[in-house]
Amino acid sequence: ALVSPNGTSSYPYLDNVEVNLIPSCPRVYDVEVSGITQTTAYVSWSDTTEAECIVEYGPAGFTPGTGTFDNPIPDTNLYQIQNLTSNTEYDVYVYRVCDDADTSNPSWVVTFNTACDPFTIPFSESFETWTASSSLTATIDPCWNRMSSYSSSSAYPYVSSSYALDGSKSVYMYST
Repeated sequence: ALVSPNGTSSYPYLDNVEVNLIPSCPRVYDVEVSGITQTTAYVSWSDTTEAECIVEYGPAGFTPGTGTFDNPIPDTNLYQIQNLTSNTEYDVYVYRVCDDADTSNPSWVVTFNTACDPFTIPFSESFETWTASSSLTATIDPCWNRMSSYSSSSAYPYVSSSYALDGSKSVYMYST
């Protein structure tokens, strides 16, 4: 039994375990994305072999092998992806190219979201295209942040179909 920090016991269960030989071309590890803007992002990874690598990216959830490939990237562990779309969620994988032209399995996926476009003043938002819901799991425009929820039943701010002065929807906020 495993003992948790609070002193309780738990029992791990395993299912579908597979043991394989170490591949001759091991995968890249510790992939990170940083320096994200509306149209670019830097991808970095740990690699002590100084091998060429391939970066693959695409819309979140894409199947590895079907994305956009930027390759090969010689002897570096930092690459800038360009020409991305603002306010879009992406997945990225990195592959190692070994001496015998063999390519590793893809790294574990890293998901990131590009930044939103800046807005100009005066700014106007009608909320008419948003879904009216107070659910904690309801989605709001990704360029708006839901900073916190005041209660366990509603997430603030949320879109309401009540109290709209113009149109059919308004944003409901809570103040203490």
